[in-house]
Amino acid sequence: MKQKFQAFMQKNHIPEFCPHHLIEYLQTTQESFEQALKEFSEYAQDIIRASGLKYACLDEWMSDEKSCMLIHYDLALKLKTFIYTIETQKINLITLEPYHIENINLLEELIKQKYPTYSFEFYLTSLKSFYAALDNLKTQEHIYHISAQIQDPIKYEASITHLYHYILENAITQKASDLHLESKATYASLRIRQDGKIKEISRIKTDIFELLCNKIKLESKLDISEKRLPQDGRYTLSINHKEYDFRISCVPIYYGESIVIRILYKQNNSLSLKNLNLTPDNLCIIQKSIQAPHGIILVTGPTGSGKSTTLYALLETIQSRDKKLITIEDPIEYQINLAAQVQINPDYGFGFSDALRAILRQDPDIIMVGEIRDQETLQLAMQASLTGHLVFSTIHTNDCKSTIERLLDMGAQPYLLNSSLIAIISQRLVRKLCPHCKKPHTHTPKITSKFLSSSSAFFISNGCEKCNMQGFLGREAIVEVLEITPEIKNILLDKPKLQEYLKDFKTLFDDGIHKASQGITSYEEICRVIRE
Repeated sequence: MKQKFQAFMQKNHIPEFCPHHLIEYLQTTQESFEQALKEFSEYAQDIIRASGLKYACLDEWMSDEKSCMLIHYDLALKLKTFIYTIETQKINLITLEPYHIENINLLEELIKQKYPTYSFEFYLTSLKSFYAALDNLKTQEHIYHISAQIQDPIKYEASITHLYHYILENAITQKASDLHLESKATYASLRIRQDGKIKEISRIKTDIFELLCNKIKLESKLDISEKRLPQDGRYTLSINHKEYDFRISCVPIYYGESIVIRILYKQNNSLSLKNLNLTPDNLCIIQKSIQAPHGIILVTGPTGSGKSTTLYALLETIQSRDKKLITIEDPIEYQINLAAQVQINPDYGFGFSDALRAILRQDPDIIMVGEIRDQETLQLAMQASLTGHLVFSTIHTNDCKSTIERLLDMGAQPYLLNSSLIAIISQRLVRKLCPHCKKPHTHTPKITSKFLSSSSAFFISNGCEKCNMQGFLGREAIVEVLEITPEIKNILLDKPKLQEYLKDFKTLFDDGIHKASQGITSYEEICRVIRE
């Protein structure tokens, strides 16, 4: 299209690109408005404004059953148009092809069969928002179709199972880490956490949601009659010939129940240090630290920052047939070939500290404690590290420096901390730019002069078919590693001296900027995650 439009500009003696001239060209030729947004992505907002059509924000939008059944997903995808809202005597539509007269006429004829007196208004939105909404439309349409079959007594049980499996399969297809089902006043919301961000993908009728809750509880061996107290469960299910583990949390809320399903993807030997894409300096410190004969190594970060993946990668690296490796977990997320893995059970009085006491009598060389949650577990872990054991664990802190303060606040004895701590690894997960559509981007001089050399650049991506117009594919860790050297041990408890000593320490933000300059992620994503 660019070449054709340039020829149009030359023919009409237009000296430079102007969105209004592009709109004139599209109206004349009926060429694809969507393609224009893709090829002139840097002017996308200007092009939308120049069209004269209203802009719709779809962040909170969700299709209803009436709209779904009037223009179904396949037709919406073909015509690049779907129903936005139905008002009194008026139907609003979202489109990416406002100048394709044949498609517009076809839509109007179809809708007027049911709403002969209604008028139409067309809205535009961004490519990213359009395709995200279209995905939701597809999911919603499928759920409406299955839900209708549940009303049939003959198909009732099979339809509930079908709906349940479809929701799980849909979440797995989108590589979601968690599935959220929450009852509201008049419906139930279905949301997924994808690449660290939550998005709503569908809404379910209240009566269907209650049946779905019962199905989930039965699969998890939970009490379906208990709706006043929290319940936790776990089960394994095969979907599309692959096995997945699911962790279930049920909590009573104002309008009913909230169920969260954590999806655990079974790894295929991919949990290794080389797959973490660490910088050479960080990799060197970690490899050195895990070879220590005894001591404690901590992986820190908030919930959902990838701590477990890093922990398993460390254990996969050092596991050996001539060493006894025991893990204490809640729950056991991934199986390690040469490890004895212990599942705690707080309901029966078997917590992390109880398990740690027990396994110390099992003659271990290496111990992994899934999480340090209390003072007792911390004291036992540090004492174990001083009696010839190499201990790995996680703790919820924001960075390496604050971890030391957190350990002291939890009651760690300074002399034990000095003697036992080997290294602290702190991390976050950032979304990776789509490799198929990312491109260098010129930021403000203030940003580029502060963070980039003259030969490097930050990248952005506007979305493509490969990433479903989202601009991102997958996630990667940004990491900071603090090696507890003899110099640091001498000033570990002296906060001002420690701060001064670590003034050149490579932080999470530094690692993020490094990966942004490599085109792995974007500068904006680093700022979103780190918030510096």
